[in-house]
Amino acid sequence: MVKRVLVVNDSRFERKIMRDMLISLGYEVKVTNEYEVFFLLDSYNPDIVIANMNMTNITGDRLIQDIKGRIPTTKCYLSSCSEINPEYSQSKWIDGVFATPINPGSLAKILQQEEIEVPKPFEEIMDLAVNCSLGQNLHDENDVTRFAFCPYCGNTLSESSGKFDFCPFCGMKI
Repeated sequence: MVKRVLVVNDSRFERKIMRDMLISLGYEVKVTNEYEVFFLLDSYNPDIVIANMNMTNITGDRLIQDIKGRIPTTKCYLSSCSEINPEYSQSKWIDGVFATPINPGSLAKILQQEEIEVPKPFEEIMDLAVNCSLGQNLHDENDVTRFAFCPYCGNTLSESSGKFDFCPFCGMKI
């Protein structure tokens, strides 16, 4: 089944680039701006929404919150060519974040999170992440568990950058 994607961006050029990339990845795609999104949302009923962070009269995080209020099962991703505040990774509305421009391979990995095959070397780290998300205390209270690299894409995460909730390379929630 082909997934339907709705791209919301106030830049016509950026909408076209994202649309073409998504079509090349096999998605059915519609694009719109922030003014017409809700007219299209109800009739199109997308599986995935990609909203640009900075638009003329609304931010992508606020738009995503409104979209999730109408269609809670829709996966919503926040994109931006500017740096995205790490606080957005804490939002219960946002399923992932990524920087643009993005290459088709990275975008495919982000949008198909549940279909990614995790390489063998990362299995132990994934077990640790699952156990931590289940509330198990796997370290003493003075120790802070941080990943040295993303368990999904394998890119090195800099300790000087602090704690990551989303990988800055692949956009996966960690």
